[in-house]
Amino acid sequence: MTNELTVRVEHPELPAIRWNETEVQQNLTEMLAAYTGRVYTPDTIKDAKADRAAVNKLDKQLSDAARSAKAFYMKPLEEFLQSAKQMQGQCKAVSDAIDQQVKAVEEAERQDKADALRAVYADCIGELRELIPFDRLLVSQWLNKTYDLAKASRELRRDVETRRKELKIIQDTCGEDAEACKLGYLRVLDLNAALAEHLRLQDNREKLRRAEAERQAAERARAAAPVIIPPTEEERQLKAEAEQSAQRNAFITASGRLDCEVLQRFAAPAQPELPARKQYRFWVEFTREDIAWFKQGAAERGFRYGSIK
Repeated sequence: MTNELTVRVEHPELPAIRWNETEVQQNLTEMLAAYTGRVYTPDTIKDAKADRAAVNKLDKQLSDAARSAKAFYMKPLEEFLQSAKQMQGQCKAVSDAIDQQVKAVEEAERQDKADALRAVYADCIGELRELIPFDRLLVSQWLNKTYDLAKASRELRRDVETRRKELKIIQDTCGEDAEACKLGYLRVLDLNAALAEHLRLQDNREKLRRAEAERQAAERARAAAPVIIPPTEEERQLKAEAEQSAQRNAFITASGRLDCEVLQRFAAPAQPELPARKQYRFWVEFTREDIAWFKQGAAERGFRYGSIK
């Protein structure tokens, strides 16, 4: 369109409303003066109703006159507003049609740019193609019309090389945890998180090693102890509860759901093994109270004992 159209609205001065305002006001003033303070009695109730009707009649006339004047002045405004609204709808229809074409052209340009960057990705991704898809490296800002394609291509190549270097750091640093840390890295592409996972696994292994060393030391100490101290009733109860809890945890997932596959694999009840009995020959110093305690423990545990001749 070569000729630019400007919407022009003329605002003429509206004429004043001419009506018998003075006459009506005088009549109303006289009426109020006559009725104010008037006291009606049962004998004059008919007059009261007539007076009320006269006042209501005047009020209705004023209301009708105001409504008529408003309609007169609002009619041209409403006609203008209706016409303007209709034309605005036509403008929007044309604008939407143009907007669809603009968006189609812009989307085609973005797709062309994405295809160009995909070619750059294919050229540099190499062995990482199956591990890191193009969409995970694509930055939506690169597809903007104002973003230079050469700059976006360079940033994409740099990102690919960065991922390759980060995977190598994991391989060189994480040792036996390398594969697990790589899998974690590929989920979020976060090198710091992968290295933190390696440190966590290392720390857990060290804790397990210390726990096993302490367990073995305790076993050796118990084996070398000259006196067998039976566990208390509380200790036996705690061990039984721990056994039941461990068995339940074997079939429950982290989200609290029953793992049917694991349950089926281990559903067959295991036959309890009888503890192996061993014989020890040793001497010990004791009192009568010690002997009584020992005999009671032997009876509770069910083991045999006797003197060596």
